[in-house]
Amino acid sequence: MNEVFQLLQKANQYFKTADHLCHATYPLVNDPKLLMIITENIFNALNAGLSAMVYYESLYKRAPVYEEDFISKFNVFRSNCAERYNFPRESVIMIKEVRDLITERKEAPVEFSRKDRYIIASDSYKLKALSLDMVKRYLSHTKSFIERINEVFEFNGRP
Repeated sequence: MNEVFQLLQKANQYFKTADHLCHATYPLVNDPKLLMIITENIFNALNAGLSAMVYYESLYKRAPVYEEDFISKFNVFRSNCAERYNFPRESVIMIKEVRDLITERKEAPVEFSRKDRYIIASDSYKLKALSLDMVKRYLSHTKSFIERINEVFEFNGRP
């Protein structure tokens, strides 16, 4: 159970970092490259929260055995935890969306900044733009996701 609380603590810390970067640092610096850093912190918070839920469920034998990669944990969360703990469907969709964005960025040969947007180009030069509005929407959904996990575990280190 101690590992669950460590994961929750990590999730809360990543969220606080993303929130600070979005609302304090970005307005001062105004560099679109920060948008991707904020998104990575959001993903880390989501991943740690997801890991805590799945680990907790597997600890009590309510979830099947899973591998330690994100896709396996996400599938276990979606099938076993999301409905049981009343996570909104939008949270599950947003987690997948953020994960896809992070994956696209890792595989992208070209990425650049343009007019308050961070642009990611795929091998076929299909462009994906990341804006401050998107990041704020991800941050909002992440906050409700992390708060819900903290409520489930009655963890007082909330964001």
